[in-house]
Amino acid sequence: HPDWLAPEQPDLPLPELRYTFELTAAPVRARLALAVEGVATVDIGGTPALGSALDPGYGTPGGPVPAIVRDVTSLLRPGANEIAIRLGGGVSWVPRLADRYTKFTSYRQPWVAARLLVETADHRTVDVVTDSTWEARLGPTVVAHWYAGEGWAEDTVTPWTRAAPIPRPFTIRWRAAPPIRVVDRLTPATVTHRADGSRLFDFRVNAAGRPVLTLSAAQPGQAVTLRPAELLDADGAISQTSTGTPIRDRVTPAGTAAAWHPSFVYHGARYWEVSGLSPQEPDTALAFEVMRTDNTRVGALRSSDPFVNRLHSMIDRAIQSNMYSVFTDCPHREKLGWLEQDYLCFEPLVRGYDVAAHLRETVDLMLEAQAADGMVPSTVPELVVFDYDKHKDDQTAFRDDPNWGRALIEVPWRLYRHTGDPAALRRAWPAVGRYLDYLRGRSVDGLLDHGLGDWIELDDTTPRGLVASAGWWESLLTAASTARVLGDSDASRRYEEEARSVRSRIVDAYVRGGRWGSGSQASWAFGWLLAADGDARRAAADALVARIATDGGALTVGENSLPHFLRALSESGRSDLIDRLIRRVDAPGYGHQVASGATALTESWTGPRAPQGQASQNHFMLGVIGEWLLGDVVGLRQRNDSVGWARVKVAPTFLGSVDWIEETFLSPRGRITVAWRRTDSGIALDVTAPPTVEVEVDVPDYVVHEVRHC
Repeated sequence: HPDWLAPEQPDLPLPELRYTFELTAAPVRARLALAVEGVATVDIGGTPALGSALDPGYGTPGGPVPAIVRDVTSLLRPGANEIAIRLGGGVSWVPRLADRYTKFTSYRQPWVAARLLVETADHRTVDVVTDSTWEARLGPTVVAHWYAGEGWAEDTVTPWTRAAPIPRPFTIRWRAAPPIRVVDRLTPATVTHRADGSRLFDFRVNAAGRPVLTLSAAQPGQAVTLRPAELLDADGAISQTSTGTPIRDRVTPAGTAAAWHPSFVYHGARYWEVSGLSPQEPDTALAFEVMRTDNTRVGALRSSDPFVNRLHSMIDRAIQSNMYSVFTDCPHREKLGWLEQDYLCFEPLVRGYDVAAHLRETVDLMLEAQAADGMVPSTVPELVVFDYDKHKDDQTAFRDDPNWGRALIEVPWRLYRHTGDPAALRRAWPAVGRYLDYLRGRSVDGLLDHGLGDWIELDDTTPRGLVASAGWWESLLTAASTARVLGDSDASRRYEEEARSVRSRIVDAYVRGGRWGSGSQASWAFGWLLAADGDARRAAADALVARIATDGGALTVGENSLPHFLRALSESGRSDLIDRLIRRVDAPGYGHQVASGATALTESWTGPRAPQGQASQNHFMLGVIGEWLLGDVVGLRQRNDSVGWARVKVAPTFLGSVDWIEETFLSPRGRITVAWRRTDSGIALDVTAPPTVEVEVDVPDYVVHEVRHC
């Protein structure tokens, strides 16, 4: 729309475009391609054409514009056809609004470049492209703010006018990940009518998606306001402290009946406060559609233990809620693609969903985001430059942390090991070298000491330099492995030598009198990781167990040390201790989250009691505990000498709290099922795998086991 060519107009309604064209015969094949700055919906003949939501997804500011293709053959008819496109701001147009929450601002006006190519039964080709012959108007969407909500009012619609061409060139990036779709529809478990006339809808689960409002007794011109929340305050009213505030959707119907849902935003919420409803409106007026990227589900876990089932469900809900255009941290306050979780929680991701294409696209976004000096920002696309929020005296800690940036190295490597396809390794390899050069340049006396440290730790004494330098060391080892796969023996040898040098300097700097770092749990977890041999690992694991006892039998680690903490305990035969730690309800941790009523993993160990800014109730960054459930309790892991799940090892841990457990996993080579159960005579283990998968079983003699290939 021509009015949108002027810069920074935060109060302007969102534009709509339309075009009418003729087909002389029935369509045989029709493809619609869209490149969008922002978010678009498309109707053809009044019918939604994309079969998905929030298209086409996040793009890199100043970089390629995301683009999609859809088959729309079934929507076209001989004769006149109309295509209509509605635009929203997405992450491109995020203005600062006085009365709404905003994480960051962006003023890239929404626009679309579309091409509809139709082949007809009479052997003609019709080519429809967006140009100045299209019509445009300002539509009923008065606001579509990625964070703060959407507003709709029919009285804002303007007359149609000629569309304005985009006055600049652009490049495109075709989306590789599946689209976002509605995967479930929830109805409220309870509806509370409050004294002020509002209603509180409780959907019982914290999920990401959109509200669906159906009005049958509306008062024309009377606004209905919907406010989402994850938590309630002490008085039973919604609290937006965990999501950012104020956030709201608002609908102003022109008639007595209306059906509406946001088209350009989404929310994370369990509760919805709705005001402005007519007393005659039934409590069924509000539903909630759960949305996520439509990655195929490939895994399922069941057990006899309600706690295990609840914990696995919370992990899965948090993954689903953050599986959008990118893998986000939370579906409300930030909606940003923080990178560390993509590899820290890789196993729960790939054992639950086929995310290979989605993660390959994440690699592409990292390549787009890499700075000229080699730095990889902690979020991609880099929609906000975090150079203003100091943490531990580091001005750029939230932007530049080696344990976030090394996702550029770790994600392609894990994808290769999971799928057997080295394509992402090859694509990322030149950038890997630049990033490692950058880290080397940031080092002082051969060590790193910048970034966030062991993020969300409860014991903040762990040296930041130990966390950062250990991440650098791991990056070098992964780069050496990558180089071997790619046939670059010189690079492999060079990175291995550098890793040995970095490890030596870490030991010199952070081991005093046999103690690692501050002696915190995280320090000993890194000590276990960096141990020189088996004896040193056993000593570090023993020291970790002792430190846990000193800390009252509660965990104090952050997300970067958590994987090593779990492996140190499980590989030293102390999964029983992990089991006790995670079940505690009287100390921060997973059990505390469960006892607090969480239905998705929370951002902090303290769940709803976390400080503002760390209080999201829907984060999957602590989901690495899912790897322990699947890899240790169920006992299924890919062997270290395998790629593409060609060889697996089954070595369950028979927890006393579990009578039976079963995982079904559709691996890249086919379905693998591992199930064990207690019997009158001991334990029975059943393993089913495809004929192309070599299975190694490691269990005590008293376990009766059977392996079937089918």
